[in-house]
Amino acid sequence: MSILLANLIQIRVRVFVPKRFRGEPVLSYLTSRYGITFNIITATLKSESDGQFDLELTGTTEQIRRGLDYMKAMDLSIISRPNPDGGGWHQ
Repeated sequence: MSILLANLIQIRVRVFVPKRFRGEPVLSYLTSRYGITFNIITATLKSESDGQFDLELTGTTEQIRRGLDYMKAMDLSIISRPNPDGGGWHQ
């Protein structure tokens, strides 16, 4: 089933990934399981601490909702910030 581009939304979030998830495909599951396209805007990874990713997520409202629910279920901390483009944001 194809998705019309007009039905896609884009949000930006900052995700904190605990180091216990190193080596796990946490972010790639957003694409393979939920059909979300993501762009890593910035990332901070240090061997002694958690990872931090500023992500731009693109998908349908339902895909984004399900992807965010997945990350919350994994106990990842998710915050958002204003979108300079005026697009949608997760609170």
